[in-house]
Amino acid sequence: MDAPIPVPPNAHGLSHTDQRLLRWLPRLHVILAALLLLWAIPSWWIVNNIFADMPTETRPAAPWADVFPYLSAAIPAGMAVVLLITAICLARRRGYVACMVAASVSCVSFPAIALGVPTLILLTRPPVKALFGRNRP
Repeated sequence: MDAPIPVPPNAHGLSHTDQRLLRWLPRLHVILAALLLLWAIPSWWIVNNIFADMPTETRPAAPWADVFPYLSAAIPAGMAVVLLITAICLARRRGYVACMVAASVSCVSFPAIALGVPTLILLTRPPVKALFGRNRP
């Protein structure tokens, strides 16, 4: 049984795996951002109806009680915006620091951590870092 033939890196020094990840990660970021945006409206509706159905004597008197339904929609929507910015930066190979910060922030939420960790691993590789450095305006 023969060993697999290693794929030579391209002109930028990227391996075949790095090339595939750089091609697929922006697409996956956009898909996850769309799913988070689709979740933002139902989450607002669910939380708003929970508070609306409470009797006034058991409803929390805290000032955050009126803001909480909007926060439940704003957090996934904000995360979706962060993922879209990351997807644009990854696709254009620009904004290395913005990609690193956005990938780190995306590690906070559950579904986005599945993209945040591979993005951080990819961006810390020297050939990918050099590729982002070449595309500076």
